[in-house]
Amino acid sequence: MHPLKRLFAVCALVLLCGAARTQTIEFATVDPAAVGFATFNANTQKIARNRHGALLAYVKGQNASYTGQDVRFVLVSPEGSSAEVLAETWATNAPCIEASDSGEFFAAFPDWSLNQLKLFIWRDVAANRTPERHVLSLQGDGKFSCVFDENRRTLYYLGHSGVLVKARVDGVSFETQQLWTNGANPAQYPALHISRDGVLHVFWSSVTGSNVHYRSAQYLATPNDGGNWFQTWHPRFTGASVSVPVAADETGLSTTMSRSEDIAANTPLEATLADDDSFQAIWLFTPGFAERCFTVEKRCSSVYIKHSRLTGQRVAQHVPIRAGAGSVLRPKGGGGLIRRGPDVYFITTDQNDVVLLKIADAGATEVGRFAVPGGGPGRCPYSLGVAKGHESDADIVGSFTLLDVSCAIWATYTGSPPLTGSVIRFRVAL
Repeated sequence: MHPLKRLFAVCALVLLCGAARTQTIEFATVDPAAVGFATFNANTQKIARNRHGALLAYVKGQNASYTGQDVRFVLVSPEGSSAEVLAETWATNAPCIEASDSGEFFAAFPDWSLNQLKLFIWRDVAANRTPERHVLSLQGDGKFSCVFDENRRTLYYLGHSGVLVKARVDGVSFETQQLWTNGANPAQYPALHISRDGVLHVFWSSVTGSNVHYRSAQYLATPNDGGNWFQTWHPRFTGASVSVPVAADETGLSTTMSRSEDIAANTPLEATLADDDSFQAIWLFTPGFAERCFTVEKRCSSVYIKHSRLTGQRVAQHVPIRAGAGSVLRPKGGGGLIRRGPDVYFITTDQNDVVLLKIADAGATEVGRFAVPGGGPGRCPYSLGVAKGHESDADIVGSFTLLDVSCAIWATYTGSPPLTGSVIRFRVAL
């Protein structure tokens, strides 16, 4: 048996979380080898699944300049009992992963050193484990997002430079469109969604100057593959379109989701969701310049905002986000807002726990809290991500890096220390 398969089968755990909570969670170590920042905190889908199983991608080995890093692709079987390395390559960032309903997998990732965007496609991993490899000349972005549109057979990729790439996967051709321009307040943390009515939704943060000081949360939508852009769009919407590129911050023609007081604070965008009726986002709120509430966590708060797609108006707000009447949620590495049927869930980390929340207009409810196996004072879960999946799914699949450092020490780091850890995959039953 391949070592990864054996380790995956041995390390799978099921934790039952009390009579009042019906959720179960499975954790499994995907790769025991030392890694750098195996994945990173961004609105990049790091794991996706279809009938062949779940595909993960991560940086297995890190260098100080983030060039020529060892990237590994691992396929986990549908039942989660084994894992297999499909490919390895080199890149400057861990890829974003998407999957089609017909069984394809897509991976897109930049190479700063060559100013390239690389696209890997597995048409059918059951028949051919070797991916197609395609390259587009494009400035490398540190933060980026992808989404696959089944109907248009298009993989959308957007980096923080504002260049939207439309990769037509049948025959593989590329088109690009500039969505924003970076002035004094450039963009960061883009996020893409496709709603059931075929609208492409784009979220991003802006940052103040050259500091990693997140300024605002912005939003645009297009119903027709970038032919027209709107501050919000709905089938019954009659508003005028806006011309792109727009300014990257709140001075432009995109929708500013942030409250006025957020713009003077530090507001990293943590999670987003767009469905047929609304667009929603979660961000942190810090009254200072410290990134991600690490050094001023006690002063950090969290913000949930929901807008109507029809009117563009804010229809729900939680400041701060609390699990019922519990403590303030300070999400780190949240994997996105995930819809399952009528409910919206948010998964994040809290010290050494993975926390599952249900988000509603009236507030948030904690429905599961799971201690990470192997976690503890000297190990910290980082960069949690989840597969978007389908509303009919009865579970949520995700992954994170379990760093070999305490959460307290990691919170005080500045820069990019040479950390090591393991890649963990999990599945929560709803």
